[in-house]
Parts: sequence; structure tokens; C-alpha cells
Amino acid sequence: MKILLFGELTDITKNSFIEIETVNDIDELNKSIHQKFPSLQNHKYQIAVNSSLITKNISLSETDEIAFLPPFAGG
Repeated sequence: MKILLFGELTDITKNSFIEIETVNDIDELNKSIHQKFPSLQNHKYQIAVNSSLITKNISLSETDEIAFLPPFAGG
């Protein structure tokens, strides 16, 4: 699965996207990401799936577009 990263998250991973093995849901996704990049556990981010912000555990498929979004500041 390909995960798009934005803002400070790209500084942590040194990339604007990462690829991981396919996971079944958001909980597995977070577990996999935190194993690969433990420092992400210390940062706040929201997950978007197919351009919708996710607030609970949902099932994922290989074709989903997944993005990790750091907090945004407005002005």
C-alpha cells in the first residue's frame, strides 16, 4: 500500500510517500507505520482515505488512496 505524507511527516520519514504491506484496516495501518517509523507515535496526524478524514477504524483495500496529514494552521 502506498501512503502519502505531508508537512513535518515527510521530515520524519525522509520521503513524501512510503509503501507498506497490505493491511486490513486503520488499526493495522497505524501499527505497521509505528513499527516502521517509531517516531511517528510522538506526532499528531489525521488519516484520510479516498479524500475523507477518518475518525474510526475502517476496512482498507489495496486501491484506497491513503494520506497522513499533520495538523494545519490557518491564517
